[in-house]
Amino acid sequence: MKHLALLLLPGLAVAGPFPGDDSIEPSPSMIWISSAEVSPGPVDASIPDGAKAAYGSASDATGPSDAADDVTVGVVSLGDGGIATLKLASPVADGAGPDLAVYENGFDQAFLELAHVEVSSDGIHFVRFPSVSGTQTDTQIGGFTYNGIDPTDLHNLAGKYEAGLGTPFDLNELRGASPRLDVSHITHIRIIDVVGSINPALGSTDSQGNFINDPFKTNFNTGGFDLDAAAGLHAAPANSTSWLSMYFPSGGDTGDADDPDGDRIANLVEYATASDPTQPNPAPLKLSLSGGSTSLSWTRAHGRSDVTLSLQGSDDLSNWTTLTTAIGAGSSTAQATGVAVTDSTVNSSVTASVPADYTFFRLKAER
Repeated sequence: MKHLALLLLPGLAVAGPFPGDDSIEPSPSMIWISSAEVSPGPVDASIPDGAKAAYGSASDATGPSDAADDVTVGVVSLGDGGIATLKLASPVADGAGPDLAVYENGFDQAFLELAHVEVSSDGIHFVRFPSVSGTQTDTQIGGFTYNGIDPTDLHNLAGKYEAGLGTPFDLNELRGASPRLDVSHITHIRIIDVVGSINPALGSTDSQGNFINDPFKTNFNTGGFDLDAAAGLHAAPANSTSWLSMYFPSGGDTGDADDPDGDRIANLVEYATASDPTQPNPAPLKLSLSGGSTSLSWTRAHGRSDVTLSLQGSDDLSNWTTLTTAIGAGSSTAQATGVAVTDSTVNSSVTASVPADYTFFRLKAER
């Protein structure tokens, strides 16, 4: 939340290389946040074990943006370096123009508090948007004064617009950034407060290694980025056909069993596990042994109703036994004696404990 006694001075001339007028107004058609987890940071990064930000709660980050009506309510303050992990009501995808909007509660562009933004296709592996801050780093911006930040010097930093106007983010910038990121199936957004100190021992840096100068210190309960809301603009593809068209608009190796990126993972399995079919991916199954049982884990793209994903086991690579199955949008269920399976509703993690009767395992996807 902003200090309401702040002295506002005339704005700077628009001079930076980035847009200062590409904000996004909230709309009922947006896909808003359904649940949130917040880990607040300290009110003063130079005292990491000191008091933490304590304004608002995780629920204030869910649902549509509302801080435009009253900047003092409907937000949760993150403190220095605090983190909010947000789950979208349904998956979103890369589309035309911006795909995400993040809302802070600034009451004027003369006082901006900033945050990094990351996204995930499974709630486990996150990828950060490459941020840029062209704000000067010679003089520290104080916590209670006109801050001198020109929004046109900022790119991919949430908080560059006042309450009710969202900062845009384009998933196209993250295509190919990680094989574990499926830009057609974004399920989670993570907001990380920027510690705006120019002290190298404390401050946050952008993707180019520049320190990000924003108000510091803000050593009070409402310090740090004040998260109002976040939303997606484009719904994820409804089926595997539209998913393949998104990645391969000109055609090519688009069959269910094709493997255009050469990682030995077929397209339909990549679709079912929310990975990028154009980037080599690590093996989707992880295995560990404990006593007389084997534990396996993998990720699954929830909500994809046109694919069945099964875990199978074998001791000869010829005869396969189905151990677990997830049909469409349903949860994974055990299909063999002695198998226990957990399908998380928070993220896309699936784990299964199976008897030590099998030597080989695979994930099988089918329509």
